[in-house]
Amino acid sequence: MALRRRGGGGGLCIAPCGSRAPAAVDPEEAFVASLSSCHLLWFLSLAAAAGWCVDRYVDDAVGLMRPDANGKPWVAEVVLRPAVTYSGAAPSAEEEAALHHRAHEECFLARSVRGEVRVEPAVLSGVEAQPDRASTGDDAADAAS
Repeated sequence: MALRRRGGGGGLCIAPCGSRAPAAVDPEEAFVASLSSCHLLWFLSLAAAAGWCVDRYVDDAVGLMRPDANGKPWVAEVVLRPAVTYSGAAPSAEEEAALHHRAHEECFLARSVRGEVRVEPAVLSGVEAQPDRASTGDDAADAAS
């Protein structure tokens, strides 16, 4: 196993050198994706219960690895960056922040990790403000879009 830098983000991940297909997902990416998916599902559930119709949910989540006191790398921080658009009436920024906060509190995966998990939602209003981002890789998230 060797540390290698991920493109653009400056974070570190572990992957066997030369043994992984470029399109393959490594365990650290799957870890970040699982936290993102957990937040997504809770958010969609809470938004629906509050009467909000989510048209699109895209999360540009990132995980950062750092060495611990013994020099062993670990996922020290995960930042979720959900961007949500709604049809019809949309929640206020404060209401949406409260939905994200509650979804974060309800996600058992976020409560189960020792590293920090932060949620930094983007505030969007309508389709015209929607960022051009790739698929989340999560069928549930893409179905919501």
